[in-house]
Amino acid sequence: MLLPIIATAQSHESSYRIELNHYFFDARIIDIEPTPNWEGYYLDNKQDAFAINLTKGIALKDAFFLGAGLGYQNFEGHHGLAVFGQGEISPINKRIKPVALFRAGYSHLWNQYDKGTGTFMAETSLGFELNIRGMLLIPGVGVVFMQQSRLWTLKIAFVFP
Repeated sequence: MLLPIIATAQSHESSYRIELNHYFFDARIIDIEPTPNWEGYYLDNKQDAFAINLTKGIALKDAFFLGAGLGYQNFEGHHGLAVFGQGEISPINKRIKPVALFRAGYSHLWNQYDKGTGTFMAETSLGFELNIRGMLLIPGVGVVFMQQSRLWTLKIAFVFP
């Protein structure tokens, strides 16, 4: 009974991914009727951001990746952290192969609010995996929803065994 589980676990490859992102503010996804205690939208100046994410996960049969990660975000002076789960699918196994990424988690931003703001975050992006002399790079573009906003992302991930 345990033999198939052990054999399956041994066929998975573990890897780290370091990802550099630039988020471009696009739109607010909610409208708020101001109240006396309201301090503004969470991204009050429609800020763009720089982010770096570190993900640890396992590759399944060269077509899927499942992982968990941590991220640092800087929205033009407002610092933030993200915790997320990530899944990727790359159905074609060639030297250059397409990759679809899905990510969901929590984003906390220290902004104009006293203790900052925390929201659900979700991302979907498309890119392609390049194998350059044994190093894997994944450039891509996508859309991110967090902090009451929709942002576009331009990214590159470096994959390490």
